[in-house]
Amino acid sequence: VEQGAELWRAGGDDAEKVARVAFHPDGLLLGAGAAEGAGAVRLWDVKSLTVAAGLEPESGSGEGGGVVDALAFSENGYHLASVSLGTLRLWDLRKLKSIASLDLRGAGGGAGSCTGVAFDAS
Repeated sequence: VEQGAELWRAGGDDAEKVARVAFHPDGLLLGAGAAEGAGAVRLWDVKSLTVAAGLEPESGSGEGGGVVDALAFSENGYHLASVSLGTLRLWDLRKLKSIASLDLRGAGGGAGSCTGVAFDAS
């Protein structure tokens, strides 16, 4: 592949804006975190170039929305961590649902700024 060559562009001019991306450990999925809206994450099938699944924070849960500021897959590929509006969410990719969340804003109630998340590989 030529350095800097565009291999693929998701959607067209009206495609969702993406703030963060991360590859699944097997290389067959690409997680794409929204740059606006409800803090959604789309899982793209790299081979077929189609959306394999969508992960949306539950409305009314008090947890969600906004730009996805951080995104990471677990080493075994079973989980995905995402951060939006000061809330870290842990997703079970086998069930395609959020299984835990953590408010990162602290006692002051500020939006905070977490721009990275990672799993411990040990």
